[in-house]
Amino acid sequence: MSGFASPASGNSRFDLIVAGAGIMGMACALEAGLRGRSVCIVDPHPPGSKASWAAAGLLVTRGARIFHSPFREFYVRSIQAYPEWVAKLCELTGRNLRIHTCSDYQFFPLAGKGDDVDLQRRLDQLQKEGAVDFEVLDTAPAFLQPHVTLGDYRVIHFPQEAYIHNRDLLEILRLACEKTSVTFATGRTIQKIYRDGAGDWNIACGERVIAGEKLLLSAGAWTNDLLALLDMPSLLVPVKGQMLRMPRFFREDALVHLSEEIYLVPRGDSLVVGATTEAGVWEEDFTEAGRDYLVGRLRGFLGKVDATALETWSGIRPRTRDRLPLLGFLHPDKSLLICAGHYKCGISMAPLSAQCIAKLLHAEKTPFDLSAFNPRRKKALGDFALPA
Repeated sequence: MSGFASPASGNSRFDLIVAGAGIMGMACALEAGLRGRSVCIVDPHPPGSKASWAAAGLLVTRGARIFHSPFREFYVRSIQAYPEWVAKLCELTGRNLRIHTCSDYQFFPLAGKGDDVDLQRRLDQLQKEGAVDFEVLDTAPAFLQPHVTLGDYRVIHFPQEAYIHNRDLLEILRLACEKTSVTFATGRTIQKIYRDGAGDWNIACGERVIAGEKLLLSAGAWTNDLLALLDMPSLLVPVKGQMLRMPRFFREDALVHLSEEIYLVPRGDSLVVGATTEAGVWEEDFTEAGRDYLVGRLRGFLGKVDATALETWSGIRPRTRDRLPLLGFLHPDKSLLICAGHYKCGISMAPLSAQCIAKLLHAEKTPFDLSAFNPRRKKALGDFALPA
C-alpha cells in the first residue's frame, strides 16, 4: 500500500507506531499485529523501497555450529528461522515465495605474497565454528571453469547455503501486514516526534498527527533523523553499497563469492553483483567509480564474462560504531524502542529481530539474550540522559 492511508475507523491512535517501512519495520509490525496490537507504520518513503530493496537476499551461514559472539549466533539462528517465517507469510497472503537452497563457491586467489591470508582466515573461522559441511577445491566447478582467469587459487565449496529474492519478500511482507490490519502511513515527511499529556507518542506528518502508546524506531540509517527529532545523538553510520545486475552466464542455482569482496547472486535470467562499501556516504546514486570497482573486481576473477549492466542501484546500510545492532528499549518506561543497525544483515536478521521486539512489547522473555545489543551500551547511547 502506498500513499498516506487512514485506518477504517478514522482514529489516529494505535497501540504501536513503527517508524520505518523497510524489512525490519514491517517484520516487527507484522508480529505485533498478529498478537492483536493495532499498528501503524510511518515512513516518508514507500514500503520496502530503500536499503531492503537494494539488498541481494543472501542467507549464508557457512555451516556454523559453535558460536563465539552474540552477533554471529543471532545471525545464524535468524537464518534458521527463515523457512517457518516464509511459510507464515505465504499462508497469510496466499502467495508463493521460494528460499533457494544451493551451493556457494568462494574463490581465494593465491597469486602473490600474502594472498593466502584471507583463505587461512576463512579456514580458521570454519574450524572455530565447528563447520563440517564444506570442502576445499583446487579448481573451480565445471560450470565456472571456462570463465576463470585467475592463476593459482583455491575454492571453498559450501553445499547448503541459501538466498531469497528480497524484492519479492518485501512485497509479500507488505501484503501480510495489510492482511493483519497494519495501517501504512507513508509518503509524507516526519516533522516532529513528541509525547502528549497522556503519555502517548505523537508523530506529526504535515497536518496529520498519529499517536501511539508505544513507538518503535526502525528506519535503517534514517533512524538518525528520528533520533534527532527526539534530541538524541546519532547512533548509526551510513555505509553506501553500489550494485549492478548483469547477464547470467551459468544455469546452476548457485552463489559465487570472489574472496571477501564481490558476490554473484542469481535473480531470474540475470546475476546481482555487489557490493561497494563506502562508509559515511549518504548519496544514493550509482557512480562510474562504483561500476569500475564492481566490474574491475569481477574481471580479476572471471574475466571471460559479459559484465554489461542491465540495472544499477545503491542502498544505504545502517552500521553502528561497534557493528552490533540496536535492539531494545530507549526510554525507562519501556514505551520507546529501537530496532536498527543490522548493517549488511538486515534481510538475514529480520525474523529473529521481529520475534524479539514482539516479546519485548508484551513483557515476555525474548528468544535470544539481547544484552549485547542493548542501545544503552557504552558504544551506543552510553550515559546519555534520555528526555522525559
